[in-house]
Amino acid sequence: MRQLLLFLALTAAFGLNNPVPAQDSGTNAKSASETDDPNKKLIEQLRTHYHKHASAFAFAGTQDGAKPFRLEPKPVLTWTSTGDALWSGDVFVWTTEGRPAVIGCIGSWPIDEQTRGVFEELHSLSPEPLAESDLDQSLKWRSDTPGVELKDLPDAPVPAADVRKRLSQMRRLTDRFKAHMSINNGTEELRLLTQPIYRYSGDSKTVIDGAIFAYVTTTGTDPEVLLLLECHKDGDKLKWVYAPVRFTHRELWLKLDETEIWRVPNHRTPYTNPMITDPYMTRPTAPVSIDNITGAETK
Repeated sequence: MRQLLLFLALTAAFGLNNPVPAQDSGTNAKSASETDDPNKKLIEQLRTHYHKHASAFAFAGTQDGAKPFRLEPKPVLTWTSTGDALWSGDVFVWTTEGRPAVIGCIGSWPIDEQTRGVFEELHSLSPEPLAESDLDQSLKWRSDTPGVELKDLPDAPVPAADVRKRLSQMRRLTDRFKAHMSINNGTEELRLLTQPIYRYSGDSKTVIDGAIFAYVTTTGTDPEVLLLLECHKDGDKLKWVYAPVRFTHRELWLKLDETEIWRVPNHRTPYTNPMITDPYMTRPTAPVSIDNITGAETK
């Protein structure tokens, strides 16, 4: 782990063309409000920094006159880890017409006692391409392709009319999916968080209901695979659709009823380029001084 952190510190400092693995979060993950770790105060201050970082982004669709997506005021998931290296991160969602259009994680790891490395991870959840946006002065991001491909879920029950019953249906439907990740020259079956990290009701005539479920490693709660489940109106009927979403640079695959239905290879974000055009990207950003973070919170 120490060698990994040294490599990541060099990556952040010199801009090596390799994504930061946000999933290497360590063990014994807990929310910042639950942990008795002495770094709790720092984590809370870091969370303010994460929100400020995410608030600087402005995403939109490609349609003429498209309104900027709305950043949900609170993160949909908070994760921390304890051990030799204290990692933490917050997951944010940007919405349009009541539906998530972009999901992102802002997080950090300790480079040394006075400095935090910071990473950002973004994935389009839009069924349409994304317009160009500035991530900072050196990098722009747009998605030339849809961020997700929603497919009909076979052999699914008719969606219930009651919103609470639909949530129960969605939770049962997730039992049919198994997510896996290639890690450390082996394979790991990812663990499903039983509650969705985000629930929504679309404002469009098509999306009636939806939820984002997260698959995590056995040693933490940093999402590696996301699963979108949505209830769509099709004519005068309702149906279930789904879409898997990567949230790590590692190779991933998903099975439905023991049949593999989705696989993505290792991903490398060319973040030294001035423009990223993939629906998924991750990169380290400029390190931050702990004194600057804590000082900003006390002013």
